[in-house]
Amino acid sequence: MNSAGQGQTISMMRIDPNSTMNSCQRWGVVELLDTAPHTELKKLSRQHEQVASELGISMSMVQLLDFASLWDANIEVGGRVLFVAADEAMYQFSSRACPAQRGLSVVHLPELEERFAQDDHHGGRQLTLAAAKAGHCNAILDANVLSAIADQLTHKDAGTRDSGAPLQRLKAELQEALALLGAAKQMLAPPGGTRDAEVSACLESIHMAERRWSQMLSR
Repeated sequence: MNSAGQGQTISMMRIDPNSTMNSCQRWGVVELLDTAPHTELKKLSRQHEQVASELGISMSMVQLLDFASLWDANIEVGGRVLFVAADEAMYQFSSRACPAQRGLSVVHLPELEERFAQDDHHGGRQLTLAAAKAGHCNAILDANVLSAIADQLTHKDAGTRDSGAPLQRLKAELQEALALLGAAKQMLAPPGGTRDAEVSACLESIHMAERRWSQMLSR
């Protein structure tokens, strides 16, 4: 959103309850975050700000990238934050400012759209055709699908790709899920509290999930 026209388009989409953006938010496809309070750079430097200015990139976009970098730095499991840039200059700047290391992945929107159109494994092609025709398909767009397709772009160089990274990421996420389930059990069944049939059934399901996931982690 480097131009006033693009900013105006976003403002109109926010106002219109039936806009694509608001519809996707209602469906749970996207979540809108207010970044207005984020006015000072936390992860990027003033040098980045100067380079962006020379490339014609607005300060608001620099702050957005900085916010994404900060968000990524505060997530325990790396590789969960994806920064999609439609503008070529913004893509090149973001790629240099945030080289692919622990987490934040920078993706060029045209390449992502091309990958979706070619993907037959995760339903990307079906979703592309459905979007073009404003129709329906059996595939569901969610974070896992987007991450799987975008991962092909963020690991283009097979020589530098860590084949064990997806497995390690899955194990880390399972460990995080187990910790969350432990906290959930304490809330559902505090010491000295009473349990009804529904709570007991829920706790039993949690126990079974914990056992399965623990077995997976031990392999």
